[in-house]
Amino acid sequence: MSENVNITVSGQQYSIAKWLAVVLAIVCIALAGWIVWMHYFKPVERAGAVKEAKAAKEAANVPTGAVPVPAGVQAYPDSVKRKLKLPKAVADDSRQKVIAASKVAPSERPHTITTVIEAETGKVQTFDRTDPLPWVAYSSKGAAGVYYGIKAGEQIVRLQVRQDIVRVKALSLGVMASVDSGQNRDAFVGAGVEYRW
Repeated sequence: MSENVNITVSGQQYSIAKWLAVVLAIVCIALAGWIVWMHYFKPVERAGAVKEAKAAKEAANVPTGAVPVPAGVQAYPDSVKRKLKLPKAVADDSRQKVIAASKVAPSERPHTITTVIEAETGKVQTFDRTDPLPWVAYSSKGAAGVYYGIKAGEQIVRLQVRQDIVRVKALSLGVMASVDSGQNRDAFVGAGVEYRW
């Protein structure tokens, strides 16, 4: 049994189903615009891209001063600059030396990398601090996938798209849509919250 529920506005009757369809269409158009902007107009970090690291906010506006550093500062040979794929201007300049190079494992959390030098011995140490997640941050992460499986005894192919919009600490708020093939075609479009660890 299906009932068509109507609402009346200024004497005009409107179907709730039509209103929901309009709202869903607006949400889908807004989501499509968001995805296009995030993937085509927002700068994306590509593998192999090298850029100068930004100063950590704790040190960004603190003035630096000269410190006496011994002549025996330990540095890597110049060949390491090419292995690290540093910019050509740095790699070709024999006056610029690599004193530390670190890798950070991929993580949902931000990290602060700090390199210190011991002023008497010239020993260099690099520290990797895992920072807390921000209270609120925009997120451009998304995923699209094709899955094959069994649903209600029938073989189906599922197409699924997920797009994050906002993160609140470890909670990610976003939208998701999926479509299943088969005789009993099924679709889902919705918004939700996901906890990530």
